[in-house]
Amino acid sequence: MRVNRKISVIIISWSVLLFAVLAFLFFYILWIRNAVSDFAVSNAKTELQNKANEAVLKVLSEENTEYGDIAHITRNANQEITGIEIDPKNTNLLKSKILLQINKSIPKEELYTVRIPLGTIILNNIFGGAGPRVPFNSQISSGCNIDFKSDFESVGVNQTRHRIVLDVTLSGVILILGRQKGYTAKTTVIISETIISGQTPQTFAKISK
Repeated sequence: MRVNRKISVIIISWSVLLFAVLAFLFFYILWIRNAVSDFAVSNAKTELQNKANEAVLKVLSEENTEYGDIAHITRNANQEITGIEIDPKNTNLLKSKILLQINKSIPKEELYTVRIPLGTIILNNIFGGAGPRVPFNSQISSGCNIDFKSDFESVGVNQTRHRIVLDVTLSGVILILGRQKGYTAKTTVIISETIISGQTPQTFAKISK
């Protein structure tokens, strides 16, 4: 009886230990999976933002875009500013060229290899960025949306800086280690700017602090 009881205790002890080890491995694998996918998303967002910025700057350089090509300041007979008109034709043309160039630069649906430091995989809080880089195959798809906006800033007495900026929003999905994760990356590029001298109507000049 004692022998049987001892054997039972040993079996139960080993079963509990095995269950604990398997549970630890299960949750550790999930943790590694999350760490890898988070790193891959962060890496993809940075790469896409850089490609979008390069694409915008390439178009602006080729088109030699200036403030007067996009915006026109209107004044009355007393040379007081009455408004700022955005040229819709030139703006839409520039927007289409930029969007086309960005779409050429960013991946639609392609496979690529992301290399993650071993320390980031094992324990990011302590060893993040350390060790050799481990390659992982992943698939990324992305899309782009752009929008022009005006930004006004007071720079002195009766002087206002008017900036025309382009907001770029990149969104998509990355698939790595069987896990699909969505992402959104944003970047802003200054298209053109000028200093407006004279009193600016408050209806359109919202001074940013």
